[in-house]
Amino acid sequence: YDPEHPLDAWVGTDGWAPARDMRDRAPYASRADLLAFDSPPLAADFEITGELAVTLFAASSAEDTDFIATLDDVFPDGYVHLVQQGIVRARAYRYTNEELIERLRNLYQNRGFLSGLIINETDGMPSTSIYSHRFGSLVRAYEMVGYTPDRDYRYLETNKFLRRFHPEIVNQTESQIAMLGGSVRRDPATDLLRINDEFTISLVLARCQTPESGRHHWKVRFDTSLAPDITVAVRLDQLNQAALDYYLLPRLDFGQPRISLAERNPIEFESYRFDTLDYLYGMAERTRVRRVA
Repeated sequence: YDPEHPLDAWVGTDGWAPARDMRDRAPYASRADLLAFDSPPLAADFEITGELAVTLFAASSAEDTDFIATLDDVFPDGYVHLVQQGIVRARAYRYTNEELIERLRNLYQNRGFLSGLIINETDGMPSTSIYSHRFGSLVRAYEMVGYTPDRDYRYLETNKFLRRFHPEIVNQTESQIAMLGGSVRRDPATDLLRINDEFTISLVLARCQTPESGRHHWKVRFDTSLAPDITVAVRLDQLNQAALDYYLLPRLDFGQPRISLAERNPIEFESYRFDTLDYLYGMAERTRVRRVA
């Protein structure tokens, strides 16, 4: 690319603003320093839900360079409308983990507090994306230098884990039942599992909550709109990073919209508690029986 002929970008632009208020991005397509991928024309309306992500492999001889990824909507008349974009600053030098933490610690000592904006605008500092990628999140990097933000951002870590863990455990349950000879039909919109055309299950994650009293508790919310025969409540550990145990809760016994679990629970709850999902798998397992003449 030519630094004297940069590609301008509107960082933070509201991509859902009316198209008439946005500049036409079609002229960008003729630039040699821009890489574009076009899909075939969409035959019907197309909805995009959730976070957008781009996996980028790139190299640069510059000490600093910005990579920008955009999602554009191409109108039938050729007008190109910005839907969403993201920007990341890459550094050519690959820091070790120790160097990253040392630089972050020095910045914290000099400024007295940290933020993504301070990190990204300080000369010689690696970008926040590098810290997030190397240590799992920016909050974890903060913890390693002894900085605690005014706000508790741990819920962001928990939400990130839940978004990844729920589909994993649904896939695991589906695969395990199929391996045991059971049939599983999964609703792609709700993740409701129909087992052997006999009963339905819904898997929900119950995060650990710790109030000022220090007593852990878990809230289990039933999806009353789906009305599954069995709700499998996966209770998470105190760090909300792994499964602690499982509750198989039949709808016939739990008609309320939610329940609250403590570290120790009455027998009407504990009788449905299991350390693994083996009991559920046993309910779905099928065994062939030979007919004896």
